[in-house]
Amino acid sequence: MNWRRESLWLLSQANKLFAEADYSAAERAYRRALDADPSLQDAKTNLARCLMFLGRRDGEIRTILQQFGEEVRVLEQQ
Repeated sequence: MNWRRESLWLLSQANKLFAEADYSAAERAYRRALDADPSLQDAKTNLARCLMFLGRRDGEIRTILQQFGEEVRVLEQQ
């Protein structure tokens, strides 16, 4: 399995866990998907949502959203 296909498979598994409201498992799965492909915007967005649902520190969520915003700006500039 190539890295892109693997990262998309990991993302689909994470989305399934998220839809089942298994936010702890979804968080781990989103992190694995992002390890495989850091450009997965859906994974970043949903990871932030998982952290919110899990009651994680606002700082961690804010950091992820800032990273997401910075990457969007870079893509828009390109």
